[in-house]
Amino acid sequence: MTRLVPAATGDAYDHLGLRLRVPLQGQDTSGSFALIEQAGRRGTGSPMHRHTGEAETFFVLEGDLDGWAGNNHTVVSAGDTLYLPAGE
Repeated sequence: MTRLVPAATGDAYDHLGLRLRVPLQGQDTSGSFALIEQAGRRGTGSPMHRHTGEAETFFVLEGDLDGWAGNNHTVVSAGDTLYLPAGE
């Protein structure tokens, strides 16, 4: 089903110093993915964790992101995309 999500809509909440907005949840995409926008001050972010069943993709709009997959560290800069398969 086609779905338009107007800018700045979707569930939003604060978590660990980040502002999270969820324009698309799994239920909106027949379980294929969710889309979460994160915004925060430099130095804030989700703690290290691993998804065993879900992949993650990060697209950085501004600033830098420290990306980790196992022991591999990658700096993701504005305009870059980082894909982490499930289990990494």
